[in-house]
Amino acid sequence: MPTKKTNLDPAVAKYLASLPEADRIVLEELRGWITKAAPLATEGMAYGMPTYLLAEPIVAYKRQKNHFSLYFCGGEAVSRHAEELRDLDVGKGCIRFKKLADLPKATIVQMVKEAAQQHGFRDLPTPAAGKKGGAMMA
Repeated sequence: MPTKKTNLDPAVAKYLASLPEADRIVLEELRGWITKAAPLATEGMAYGMPTYLLAEPIVAYKRQKNHFSLYFCGGEAVSRHAEELRDLDVGKGCIRFKKLADLPKATIVQMVKEAAQQHGFRDLPTPAAGKKGGAMMA
């Protein structure tokens, strides 16, 4: 079981505080999903977006002019979950959405866990593995 929580960055809090309340609520909830799914990640700002790192970026998000964007950095997370995401506007590594309710929470959380596992963090079980162990880097 992880003993360390995500290192929260004050710059991300500042970014979120700069948003209109309705947008901030959406991204704060998404932030909670990410930090719960990848508790060992370090939070920071990269390219003007809140970004979560495990040695390198794994996921980021941003409020765009007409939608929100959730970016999975590297890997094949979006294509691997294409069926669950079929009703959303997706790109190679990006999911665009207008409301948080549009996102399948369980799928997004699983995608974040898989992204963390790709970077050697084995303490985040997948439904198939179902095992918990200590955090380690490969």
